[in-house]
Amino acid sequence: MQHSDVKPQVREEKCIGCSMCAKSCPKEAITIVNKKAVIDYDLCYGCGECTTICPTRAIKVQWETDGRVFLEKMAEYAYGAVKEKQGKVGYISFVMNVTPLCDCVGFSGKPLSQDIGIFSSMDPVALDRACYDAICNTMGYDVFRHAHPDVESTIILDYAEEIGLGTQNYELIKL
Repeated sequence: MQHSDVKPQVREEKCIGCSMCAKSCPKEAITIVNKKAVIDYDLCYGCGECTTICPTRAIKVQWETDGRVFLEKMAEYAYGAVKEKQGKVGYISFVMNVTPLCDCVGFSGKPLSQDIGIFSSMDPVALDRACYDAICNTMGYDVFRHAHPDVESTIILDYAEEIGLGTQNYELIKL
């Protein structure tokens, strides 16, 4: 549902009609017509599976949602997953192979940072803030802002803190 208002679009010039997208679609919203993928938008709910499976990257996500809204939704879904588990969940981040796109995308590109290490916390927002700071400090600049100049890097952290998911305050303890 994170991507539910983000419907993919087929770039016909890149589509080879392999049908991998159709086979992977959980809603059977994709068919092959004249050796090209065709998406039925009445059935598609925007999961993005087709964008990740396409070997030629012929299917792309239409980022109709404002970037800020998309990131706020991400924080809200994370909060929804743990709201009733406050203090009962620990978080671990492996700051390795940090990619410019979502890690669920198989072709997300060259890592933005060298491998930094493993971080843990009982607070997911503090953990993400510590990882973000460590990456930017190690690299000497905001690698996320550099990779996505139109997106404010800390929107999700600010909003996650605002809705009560956690706090951006942290104490870094090196082991």
